[in-house]
Amino acid sequence: MSDIFASLTGAFTLAFVITSMFGLGLGLTVGDIVAPLKNLRLLLLSLVANFLLVPGAAWAIGHLLSLEPDLRIALILVGAVAGAPLSLKAAQIARGDVHFAVSLVTLQVVGTVLFLPFALPLLIPGVSVDPLAVAMPLALQMLLPLGFGLLMN
Repeated sequence: MSDIFASLTGAFTLAFVITSMFGLGLGLTVGDIVAPLKNLRLLLLSLVANFLLVPGAAWAIGHLLSLEPDLRIALILVGAVAGAPLSLKAAQIARGDVHFAVSLVTLQVVGTVLFLPFALPLLIPGVSVDPLAVAMPLALQMLLPLGFGLLMN
């Protein structure tokens, strides 16, 4: 029974991510996504937080709490990957800057593909990362639906 729930959860989560990204693309233009990136201070602070502070904090917490290796690796992985697409919905609910959130998540997806192959071997000794294995799910689940939505708009 738990296998069924796990499968359904995975399917619904994937559907949520794809439809959210597609829906955002329908409501935005390329200019809407590029314009917030001109605020260099906010952009740099956001990228430093996402690619330095959060992975560093995940690594430190894992070691300070003496987590089992599997849990420590999971925490580091969650801390080192691109911002969650759920943050886009959170920005909408909080009446935040959705355009900046979309811009940042899009940039984080691309940044993750470049960042992970270099960062994970430093954070998790002995691990190697295939950039294509990281890039494909991100591109197919986030960038492609966003691009289709922008194209249809």
